[in-house]
Amino acid sequence: MSTLLKAALYGLKQGSRCFNILIHTFLVEECGLTQSENDPCLYTLRNSSHSIVLCIFVDDLMISAASPASVSWIKHKLNSRFS
Repeated sequence: MSTLLKAALYGLKQGSRCFNILIHTFLVEECGLTQSENDPCLYTLRNSSHSIVLCIFVDDLMISAASPASVSWIKHKLNSRFS
């Protein structure tokens, strides 16, 4: 599957859809974020240690959090998976 995904990400029509499935699965299953019912590009996480709002636009991410530690936590998770 990783070969198909890499091929899809580099220039094919379904590349953006494959990226969306990959990032959605990662954010929901591995990071514990919840996708908004009103806007599918918006993900949130609110618990005792983190309060994070993450927005996806095409292939860009915007992260907003209550503390710098929460931003560092989500950036570390993203970096460990996608670097």
